[in-house]
Amino acid sequence: MKRKVAFLLLLLIIFFVAIPQAYADSTATTACSNTMYKPTGQNFWVASPTTTNATGPVVVYVHGYSSDHYTWEGGNYAVRDACTNGFRVAAVDLDPSGSIWNNATDLKSKLQAIASYYGVSKVNIIAHSKGGLDTQTAIVHNSAYSLVQSYIAFGSPYGGTDLADHACSWYAWALWQCNDATWSMRTSYMSYVRSITDGRAENSYVRGYVARGTKCDWYNPACAMISGSDDGVVPAWSVWANASASRISDRSDLRHSEVHQTQRYGSWIFSYLGRSTARVEADGEALDVQPLVEAESHFASSNYTLRGGALGNQVVEGITVEGGLDAVTFSLISNAGVKVSVVSPSGVTYESTAHAAATGDVLQGTTHAVRVEAPEAGQWQVLGTPTRRAGKGGGGFMLYAIYEGGLTVELDTDIYQVYKPGTPLPLSIRTSEQVSNARVIANLQTRENKRVAAAQGELNGRTLALPHQAGSYTVDITVTGIAADGTPFERTLVTSLAVGAPAELGENGGIADR
Repeated sequence: MKRKVAFLLLLLIIFFVAIPQAYADSTATTACSNTMYKPTGQNFWVASPTTTNATGPVVVYVHGYSSDHYTWEGGNYAVRDACTNGFRVAAVDLDPSGSIWNNATDLKSKLQAIASYYGVSKVNIIAHSKGGLDTQTAIVHNSAYSLVQSYIAFGSPYGGTDLADHACSWYAWALWQCNDATWSMRTSYMSYVRSITDGRAENSYVRGYVARGTKCDWYNPACAMISGSDDGVVPAWSVWANASASRISDRSDLRHSEVHQTQRYGSWIFSYLGRSTARVEADGEALDVQPLVEAESHFASSNYTLRGGALGNQVVEGITVEGGLDAVTFSLISNAGVKVSVVSPSGVTYESTAHAAATGDVLQGTTHAVRVEAPEAGQWQVLGTPTRRAGKGGGGFMLYAIYEGGLTVELDTDIYQVYKPGTPLPLSIRTSEQVSNARVIANLQTRENKRVAAAQGELNGRTLALPHQAGSYTVDITVTGIAADGTPFERTLVTSLAVGAPAELGENGGIADR
């Protein structure tokens, strides 16, 4: 009898030890909630299981830049929607300012822990913004493909974003927003990443999907700073730059802060998770086609003028506005309190309206914007008076004058490639309208804003001597001249270039430090 009792006790012990921790930590409920909790002793977040998803597949949410797991709760019903569609839910917190390499290592470790927690061999991933870069980097370069069945990346800058180029330019030095994360998202750095990621066999082991939005608010300077259509943070072309993923949604009504909100799609979005074959939606919502050649080349353009620096006691910046414009928007971004006004050449004063940055915006701070329709030509003044000091170094600003209905300048150099060190780079610049007396000043700078090459003179026929050292470099170009109506114009163009062969750079090598 004692032997039978001991044997039964042993079976019970084995049974409870074998139960995944998910069931030891939480009791199944009948309704799906939109909140998560951190299990005891774990470094990730989960939602309570329900009676309908207790044995369902697992989806892991991966946040983007300057964000955390809360981006999937609150106004985003991603936790509830996944549960309703039969998925068990987990979410991770990665370094909000970490590089794709460090975050990929951390992500793989947490995916292993989540798989063990739920007692599964593979999970699925839904990622937002930079979280999509961290996800693919983990899959391809950290062997996390063995843990992931499929992923959906919403608004992820697989080709980089112009905003990261701006954040790491000398114009933004006083905003202190060039960190490992923004450096990873520069257009040049992602050109390099694509060169060592696309075509890797690891991509074929995991089914990948991408979705994008293209809505940008008028007061957001990103609408002009980003070349082509965008969602306020990421260029539309950049989301499609992941050559291993299929497109499933293209929405002109969604901003970057909304594109990952699952309630804006419906249950069909979850039907892609865990799939090993492509799918096409009959209602046209899901495109599910491979990226086309638009992602193979990209040319930076500008219809703006740029200023930047420390706030000091007073900001006084002169901005040239040519004639015949439909409108001009002055947007000053600051990481400290400031009152901004704009004065026209004839002395009319315009007061700004303030708009706080959303979570996940590459350029964090408050934007003070003034939009003037049919502006008079001449020299405008932007005045900024600090009201309080905040942040490292006492506060800084970046100022954009965005011209509507005027000329656009474009750098006729494909930035979506890695250039050979030590070679001359022709600077061919196109203008959308006829101009005269046009001149250009171009600088090539390191992450520390050290100038390594420069050129100036007439608009075309200039070259930049690329450095011999591999790296990612900022290109800063100013174009001035006379517009077709005889009034002066000015444009600023900021982008970046990758220099060096992949073999020289290494996955986490020299380019990360330049």
